[in-house]
Amino acid sequence: MENTVELEKYKIQKPENWASQINDTQLTESIKESEFSSKQVEEGRDYCYFLDKIYYTSDTENSEYACVAYTLNEP
Repeated sequence: MENTVELEKYKIQKPENWASQINDTQLTESIKESEFSSKQVEEGRDYCYFLDKIYYTSDTENSEYACVAYTLNEP
């Protein structure tokens, strides 16, 4: 019998119980402009202002949670 694993690239949802929860105020307070971030935006590059990544492993699952905030440079 062959084991099949269904891969899910990502989904947008509230964090699981094992992941920290960040509210809008905490997120906006964490995002700060800098000389480097301004230069990246001026050059048309995406810039990650915030990254909170958590890996969770138990006897029954391996999961990853990521909260990210990027620039929106789409025309």
